[in-house]
Amino acid sequence: MVKSDPLEKKNIRTVLNLGHTLAHIIELKNKISHGESVTYGLKFSLDWSFHNGKLSEKKYKKLSRLLPSKSLNRLNLKEKDIIEYVTFDKKRDGEKINFVFITDKGPQVSKVSFKSLAQEFSRQVSDKV
Repeated sequence: MVKSDPLEKKNIRTVLNLGHTLAHIIELKNKISHGESVTYGLKFSLDWSFHNGKLSEKKYKKLSRLLPSKSLNRLNLKEKDIIEYVTFDKKRDGEKINFVFITDKGPQVSKVSFKSLAQEFSRQVSDKV
């Protein structure tokens, strides 16, 4: 995957970033391991994908069982932190960043605004997803 898309122009390699957009922010802000941060990021991606209608309830439940239960409420993180940290992400494109959603057919890379990323985080924290 890396060799076939070394500059991440075809979104082939980008799918390897599943869960990492939020994970890197969590890792920096909360000083927890990369692995644990990615677990939070995977759960976030899964929940956002389901909430956006990109993933069926059946697949959502099946995939949810594969992940340890992680609550974003436990993190020391706010909307402003997400926007601040994502601004420095090397994979950003202006005010947007490639985000890997999970669909019934597989991963889907979409450009999302920093603000929508932060708002989704707040939604998940307030909904206690």
